[in-house]
Amino acid sequence: MFLLKNTKKLRILALLFFLTPGMSHALNIFEIFLIKTGVAFVYYQYNDKSLNYESDLVKKNEVLTNFYQNKLFSIKSDQFRNLPLQQQMLVIEELHLQK
Repeated sequence: MFLLKNTKKLRILALLFFLTPGMSHALNIFEIFLIKTGVAFVYYQYNDKSLNYESDLVKKNEVLTNFYQNKLFSIKSDQFRNLPLQQQMLVIEELHLQK
């Protein structure tokens, strides 16, 4: 975020970095391929819009917090099935303790 706000400074620093004299090392074809692959991987990962913003873990935690905050005596079956086994056991134990 910081770099996006200061694009003028970033451009000046990039020009200074690339135009300053120094030692040059030639890259072989393997190193060029690795750089190209890494840049492509980072680009596609950064611009990937196929994933939802809300992950499964967030959804599971919402179900558990809803259960513990409201002390519900019933949970929807589809919500219960989406929980991991350990959390299902915690919900069952809590329900038996409330009875």
